[in-house]
Amino acid sequence: MKSWLLLIPCLALLGCANEQEDIQAWMNEQAAGMRGSVKPLPEIKPFPVVAYSSSALIEPFKVSRIEPERKASGGGGAEA
Repeated sequence: MKSWLLLIPCLALLGCANEQEDIQAWMNEQAAGMRGSVKPLPEIKPFPVVAYSSSALIEPFKVSRIEPERKASGGGGAEA
């Protein structure tokens, strides 16, 4: 009985053998006329060099710039 169970998958694989040969032949036929092509890369345009000098500008992360300016006050009471 066990020999019959082993025979069933073998028969199923034999049925696929012809299909595989047909597909392989078709793929070989299609591959014969194929030719890959790659477009050439576009020319790289150089960007102009720009001089940047930040020494004359205000530092954006300076502590005095981040914290609000504190004004001296005389006590906060109403003047009479």
